Amino acid sequence: MQVGRSIINISVPKALEEEISLLAKQEKKTKSELLREAFSNYKFIKRWTKIRSLGQLTAEKFNLESYDEIEQFAA
Repeated sequence: MQVGRSIINISVPKALEEEISLLAKQEKKTKSELLREAFSNYKFIKRWTKIRSLGQLTAEKFNLESYDEIEQFAA
């Protein structure tokens, strides 16, 4: 085992495992690489969802209705 790495086991339906294996092969990646990338993308989406939500709340709070108004407010 490599230093700084941990092994985790997950349970997935057989059909999902087959999809993961096929996609990993198509992408010329290991299943581990594919799942690490998927988790990284998941975290990115979660962060952007939170940022967009905060932006929406800010726009509502300051009654900003257009992107131009938002850009002027942010400048």
